[in-house]
Amino acid sequence: FPSHDRKMNDSESTTTTFRVTLPTTGSLAVAGDSVELLLDGSSFTTAKKVTLSSTNITNGYVDFTVLKAELGADGSKSLTAKITDVAGNTGTVSNAVAFTLDTTVPTVVITDDKTTTTNGNITYIFTFSEAVTGFDAADITVANGTKGTFTTVSSTVYTLVVTPNTNFEGNVTVDVAVKVYRDWE
Repeated sequence: FPSHDRKMNDSESTTTTFRVTLPTTGSLAVAGDSVELLLDGSSFTTAKKVTLSSTNITNGYVDFTVLKAELGADGSKSLTAKITDVAGNTGTVSNAVAFTLDTTVPTVVITDDKTTTTNGNITYIFTFSEAVTGFDAADITVANGTKGTFTTVSSTVYTLVVTPNTNFEGNVTVDVAVKVYRDWE
């Protein structure tokens, strides 16, 4: 789990392992107790529950695999865990691990500042559907022209000045490869 930023994007959420650390003080877990991982305070549609073995107790943790589809729609999420002993007594729910799920990949629309044929520089405008990081001039391919000044206007808008090749007649094009940018780091 990407605990450094408390955000989970599309590639991070495909299959993620969440580790639940067993208590080391107070009422200790024993083999035969069960641990359940909860999403936003409730059981997953298909419960994420493990009966603890002596190996789990020795390791001091249990791992849960969660698929993207099990996390539901994009937005704020919270994971907690609870331990139930063999007699059916449920302990205090753990502290929450909160994160933001964002599996919607940003899209980009490319426009230019020219309405007719031109012999001069063309400024291309790259407008993203949401804020992105890691996008720069190296991510842009230019055909029939040369890259000039690249400018970050905002976290969603970038520009690139392109000079058409000398004596070139035809289309100057720019392209952005898929997934060269992210909506966070």
